[in-house]
Amino acid sequence: MNARLICKSIGRLCHLTAVCLLLAALVEWHYPPKGVPYWFLLPAIIAMALGILLSRIKADEQNLYARDGIAVVVFGWLLVTLFGALPFLLSGAVDSFTDAFFESVSGFSTAGASILRNVESLSRGLLFWRSFTHWLGGLGFLALMSAFSSSLKAHSIHVIQSESTGPTLEKIVPKLGDSVKILYTIYTLLTGVGVVALMLCRMPLFDAVLHCFGAVATGGFSIYNAGIAAYASPAVEIVLTMLMLASGVNFTLYYMFVTHNKRAALKDEELRFYLGALVLSTLAIAVYLRVQGVFGSFGESLRLSAFHVSSLMTTTGYAASDFNLWPLFPKVLLVLLMFFGGSAGSTGGGIKHVRILLLFKLVRKEVAKIIHPRTTRVVTLNGKAVDNRVLHAVGVYFFLLITLFSGAFILVSFDTQDFTTAFTAVAACINNIGPGLGAVGPSGNYADFSGFSKLVLTACMYIGRLEVYPIVLLFVPSFWRRSGV
Repeated sequence: MNARLICKSIGRLCHLTAVCLLLAALVEWHYPPKGVPYWFLLPAIIAMALGILLSRIKADEQNLYARDGIAVVVFGWLLVTLFGALPFLLSGAVDSFTDAFFESVSGFSTAGASILRNVESLSRGLLFWRSFTHWLGGLGFLALMSAFSSSLKAHSIHVIQSESTGPTLEKIVPKLGDSVKILYTIYTLLTGVGVVALMLCRMPLFDAVLHCFGAVATGGFSIYNAGIAAYASPAVEIVLTMLMLASGVNFTLYYMFVTHNKRAALKDEELRFYLGALVLSTLAIAVYLRVQGVFGSFGESLRLSAFHVSSLMTTTGYAASDFNLWPLFPKVLLVLLMFFGGSAGSTGGGIKHVRILLLFKLVRKEVAKIIHPRTTRVVTLNGKAVDNRVLHAVGVYFFLLITLFSGAFILVSFDTQDFTTAFTAVAACINNIGPGLGAVGPSGNYADFSGFSKLVLTACMYIGRLEVYPIVLLFVPSFWRRSGV
C-alpha cells in the first residue's frame, strides 16, 4: 500500500474541504446578524493547515492501485465528515460530538437523517452548510477533487471506482478526468435549472438553492420542520418530483441523449425498469389512497403519491405530507422502494435498479437451467452479455448488504421496543434516505436514539454511500499487506 501517496491525496481533499467551509462562512457573514463565523473559519484553517502538511509528503511511487484508492476514499470520507461536524458543534447548534458527527455524515452521504428537533433555529450559514454537504457528496467529493487534480488524473480511476455508485464504472469519454467533468457539468446544470424552476414557483432564492442541493443530490435536508409541506404549493411539489426523478437516472444517459445516441439512451434496460417501477408504484398508491378516502381527489392523491414514490425510491427523503399516517399498503410499498434506490451512475442510494434487474435475470437463468439442463443461457443487459464476475459481485453485494442490515437492525433493536421504528431507521440510513416510519417518520427525527444507536446508524450511512465493499475490506487482514495491486 502506498501510504505516502494516500496521505498526499487526502491532503488535497483537505484543501477542497477548507474552500467549501470558507464558502459557508461567507454565507454566514452575509446574512444578519453579521459577525465573525469562527465555527466555519476555525475548521477551515485546520483543514488547510493539515492539507498543506500532508501535501508536502514526498511519494517515490506515483501509482495509486486499487487498494490505495479504497483507502483514500474511506479515510478521506471519514476526515471530511469530521471537519463537517465541527461547525454544528462549535456554533452550539448541537450539544454532543456524536450528534454533530451524525448530522455531518448524514449530509455528505446524502442520507438526510437528522437529530435536529428544530431546524428553523439554525443560522443561514449552518442551513447552507447542511444542504451544501448533500451537493458535495452527491456525485462524489473525491471524484470532484480527482477531476481537477492534474497529478491524480492518470491513476484516480481506483478512487472514483471506490466512490461511484453501481456495479461498474463507465467512462463517457476516453479520459477519466474529462468524463467526471462532463458529469459535474450535467449535475450543475440540473441544479441551476431546478433553482430557476423553484423561483418561478415563488420560492425565495436561498430556499430554492438549498432545496435543489437536496433534490439533485437526492439528499433531502429541508430548512423547515414541516419539510416541503411548509410551502403548501402543488407547483413546488411537481418541480421537486421532476428533479428527484431526473436525479435518480444514470447521468451518462443524459450525455448519450444530448450528443449522439438518443435511441440507445431511451432503450436502456435499467432506465425502463426504473421508470416502470416508479409509474406502477405511483398509480397503485394513488388509486389506493383515493379509494380509502385519504385525499379529497384523485389528482391530489396522484400528485402526492408521485412525490413520495420519487422521493423514497430515489432515496431523497423529502416529505410533502406525513406518509407515516397513511394506510399500511402504501407504507409497505414505500419501504420496499427504499431498497430499490436510484439507478447506477445517479446520485441515488439503495441497491440500484440495475442490480435488482440483474438478480431477476439471474433467477430466470437458473430456473431455465433446471427445466432445460442442457441449454446454455447468457444473462444480457442492453443486448450485451454480462460478465460472470459482475453477476457474482452483484450476488455478493446483495448478501453483504442484507447481512450488515440484519446486524445493524439487531443492535438498534436494543434501543427501542418499536419494530417499525428500528427496522425503517436502519433501512433509511443504510439506503441513504433519511425518514422512515414510526418515531423516525417525516414528523419525527433520530434525536431520541442512544449515542450507541446513532453510531450504528452513522456506520450504516457510510456503508450505504460507499456501497459496502470499501468498508468491509478495511476489516480484511490481507487488505493491509504490502502489494502492488
